[in-house]
Amino acid sequence: MFREGASGAKTERAQLRKVLDELDAGDVLMVTRPDRLARSTRDLLNTLATITAHKAGFRFLEDTRSDTTTAHRRFMLTVLGGLVDWRSSRGN
Repeated sequence: MFREGASGAKTERAQLRKVLDELDAGDVLMVTRPDRLARSTRDLLNTLATITAHKAGFRFLEDTRSDTTTAHRRFMLTVLGGLVDWRSSRGN
């Protein structure tokens, strides 16, 4: 279990970098909410690409429909990333 003290809005997050480096094939990284992982859609997609490169999966705890284990769920995750971007741009 990893706990990040830095905000998802920060570029450098030591614990996120550490967990991404330690992912193995078949692992599933679980995060509470999209805004805890990424500061923008691009950041979310880049992070998901890193997870996929490790042949690992991803899920949000608060929305179990959003993960990277199926094509439909990858699509839904991209849509959620857009919502994170939109919400961040509104200052919420």
